[in-house]
Order: sequence, then C-alpha cells, then structure tokens
Amino acid sequence: MILLERGGEVLRHPAPNVAGFLFGVLRKLIRHTFDARGFELDSVSEPVDEVDLSELLDEYQQAARVVRLLARECNLLEQDVLSRVLDGLKNTEIADALELKPGHVRKLKHDALKKIRAALREEPA
Repeated sequence: MILLERGGEVLRHPAPNVAGFLFGVLRKLIRHTFDARGFELDSVSEPVDEVDLSELLDEYQQAARVVRLLARECNLLEQDVLSRVLDGLKNTEIADALELKPGHVRKLKHDALKKIRAALREEPA
C-alpha cells in the first residue's frame, strides 16, 4: 500500500532514492510480519557476521523487480488489490475497502497475478 501512496512522491524528488525507499518498505513489511507472528528480532541466535548479505540483496532485487513489473503490467485497481493482499487482507475485506464485490476483487487479483507471472517468465532475471 505504501508503494502506491508514496511512490510518486519518491519519484518526484530531484534525486530519487528508489532503492532506499524500497528497502525501507521491505524492512517495515518484514518487521510487521515478524510482529504479527510474535517473532522477536533480538531472539535471532545467528551472529550478524554470519548473515549472508548476498541472499538479502538477491531477495531485495527480486522484490524490486516485482514492484517494477506490478507498476508496468497492472492497472491501478489491480495494483491496489495486490497491495492489500500483501497487507494481509482477505478478498471480502478488500471488497469492503474498495467498495467492490468480492467476486470482482477475486477476478482483479487473478488477472493481476496472471500478468505478473507472464511478465516474470518473459523478463530475464
């Protein structure tokens, strides 16, 4: 959701830091997910120097790739639906928020995911 709300603001900046913005969004999403599951970041027993930063970078690059594809392939309503799916909302909750029928939300989600999957297959990694 934040990508849609603040993405334009970031891009209008004289020197947009898209990578930094996406990193912040992903960090917030990860923290929110951990909080929802009762996972404490301080409880990680793995020493920081043993964390594979290349894996984290790969994950970040993949997420950035999906964000670019989402913006390029999906219309605004499909983007809004998928962002709410990523926020953990159910179809009925999304339908209520967007004043749509749940079946329409299901169709929008299906179409958007189909577009993203097709674009992922066509675009080199």
